[in-house]
Amino acid sequence: MSQPLFEGLTSIWEQGGFVMPPLILLSLILFTALFRLALELLRRSKSVHPSLSAKSISHDQANPAYEIETMTQERAEWRQHFDRRLKFVRIIATAAPLLGLLGTVAGMLKTFKALGMKEGVESIDLIASGISEALVTTETGLSIAIVGLILIWALKGWRRRLIIRFASSEAACALSNFKSNPTC
Repeated sequence: MSQPLFEGLTSIWEQGGFVMPPLILLSLILFTALFRLALELLRRSKSVHPSLSAKSISHDQANPAYEIETMTQERAEWRQHFDRRLKFVRIIATAAPLLGLLGTVAGMLKTFKALGMKEGVESIDLIASGISEALVTTETGLSIAIVGLILIWALKGWRRRLIIRFASSEAACALSNFKSNPTC
């Protein structure tokens, strides 16, 4: 069962031409980065707030407003860090169809070159090879981008829910500080 799969993947690799190695590398980078972002979100979702995972906030400090400010600042720093990494992943996902388009152009150039040759079995094989290269690279680039963008969309939703939960943790902390010390 794995032998036909391996042969099919090898055939696609060969049909795709010179653009396939960069597309495979790009997909490895993209899906590794997405996996790392998902792991970070999973780790963060187990905590109540980014600042609470490193230390516990004591409610008997002299300045409870400072605690809230610290929590807000740490949430903003985490969000900025995560958003930078997400931006990198979006750039990689956007590059995949462009690489596929490069393969399409290369395949069409090969096809036009074969059309200019004298008729014969060799020219028909070159025409078929060029069209195959154009279609395989386009399909591969679009497949990588579509899956990547769907996963990015899911991660953004997960991030948004975490941000809301972190903000409500800050509000709960502020409310508990206000109830214990109404002069804040």
